[in-house]
Amino acid sequence: MRHIYRSPNADAASGCLNKPQSLDGRSAEGNAPSEKKDSRCEGIVVGKETHVHETALLRLAESNCAGKPRLLVGDHCEIGAFSTLTAVQSIELENAVSVAENVHIKDGVFDDSGLGLSPEDREFIVNESGIHIERGVRLEENVVVKGAVRIGRGSVVRAGSCVCEDVPAYCIAEGSPAHVAFAFSLQAGAWLPAAGEEALKRLLAERERTPPLLSIAFITYNRSGYLKRSLPCVLRQIGSDELAEVLVSDNASTDDTRAFVQELQKTYKNLRYHCNEKNIGAEGNIHRAVQASRGEYVLVAGDDDYFLDGALHVLISGIIRYRGVALLCLGHHEKIPRCAYTGMGRLQYIRTVSYYMAWLTCIVMRRDLYARIPAPHAYDDSRIPQVYLQMEMLKLRPDFVMLCGAFFAADGGDHRPTGYNFAEVFIKNYFDILTASVKIPAAQLSAEKKHVLERSILPWCKRIKEEQIGVSLDGIFNIVEEYYGKEPYYAQLVEMLKGILEK
Repeated sequence: MRHIYRSPNADAASGCLNKPQSLDGRSAEGNAPSEKKDSRCEGIVVGKETHVHETALLRLAESNCAGKPRLLVGDHCEIGAFSTLTAVQSIELENAVSVAENVHIKDGVFDDSGLGLSPEDREFIVNESGIHIERGVRLEENVVVKGAVRIGRGSVVRAGSCVCEDVPAYCIAEGSPAHVAFAFSLQAGAWLPAAGEEALKRLLAERERTPPLLSIAFITYNRSGYLKRSLPCVLRQIGSDELAEVLVSDNASTDDTRAFVQELQKTYKNLRYHCNEKNIGAEGNIHRAVQASRGEYVLVAGDDDYFLDGALHVLISGIIRYRGVALLCLGHHEKIPRCAYTGMGRLQYIRTVSYYMAWLTCIVMRRDLYARIPAPHAYDDSRIPQVYLQMEMLKLRPDFVMLCGAFFAADGGDHRPTGYNFAEVFIKNYFDILTASVKIPAAQLSAEKKHVLERSILPWCKRIKEEQIGVSLDGIFNIVEEYYGKEPYYAQLVEMLKGILEK
């Protein structure tokens, strides 16, 4: 349906925003909001960590701000110098949209039937759907977007183009009027020419037929409270994305897990649900989640781990860039920019990844390599079978990538662990799996023990004691003696543990 609006006589009457604002009322530079509220801007909402150049204009064609905002800009967006966004009916930019300099976006076009009219008498023709620019789109310099248009996620509009029609997801459009010149092929892992409508249809149809690049597979049992936060964190990033799927592997829950997931499936077409006939244990459900996944790579996630916005697109881009490697690991380092380290072989993997390999949610594995492991269930009773699986995959193919940066919310993993012996799992079982899988030089093994001790064992012992977490520390001194007794700092280690545990 189209509507006709009279053009406003002046920007001052319409309300405009030319300073960065966030959803909490703070400016993008972090300044406190002004005490004097500008009511004209109620129809404009700008997300957190979004930067709007001081010369850019966000404005409404009319001062009709009541109800739902007409101009919405998501989180982590960039709007360059001298760009304008003018909403008559609706303009929405999802998260991580990049708008370069001198880009003009307007959801209305002038009605050409009027002849010789002054600006105040001209009429806009608009469509109720307005303009919708999906996540991660990049608009280059001097682009114009007008009318009722939807630009699909991850697409690029080349400089100087004029977009008057929809652009599918993961396409490159150019020209005036803009046409799709390239489309991303999931099968080839590259942008392929899409010269003409038939070529574009073939590439889009091939993308639909190709299995997803990545599966995020949540394992859960009677913990819908955690899943109600972790699952939306993922779906907000890759919901209905052809490049990925989201799977919930339910271990025969009796709570409202099934109903919650099925309600979300009405919105997200790439969300799948699998329920085991009976509870097969957490370790068994890890295997079932991998087997039920369809992605080329699979990340089995704990239901209480929460991905930061944008983290999964960094992972997908990493998979495309290093496609074929056996494993990718998400190394969580909040204080450094996101970067990648490549390596070869199990010894280098142990040095690079270390105890992170025991954190299930940060391991991304090639599903076809998992299927080739002769005895995948060999260490299910260890509580960390994922360490064994990684060692076996690296036997089959030795290359790996560690992606470093901030990927998870700081308050993730908030389910308090219970029901196992900490030292038995993370000292005895961890080092038993490593040494049974590969011959580790004495110096490297000693360095690994010290690293795990300082970064994982001691901090966790302190936390278990202080927070009274229901994990057993029985027999820890005997296990420490067995695995650390020959280390030069053993006596000091015993005193440190006594100081932690006897408080």
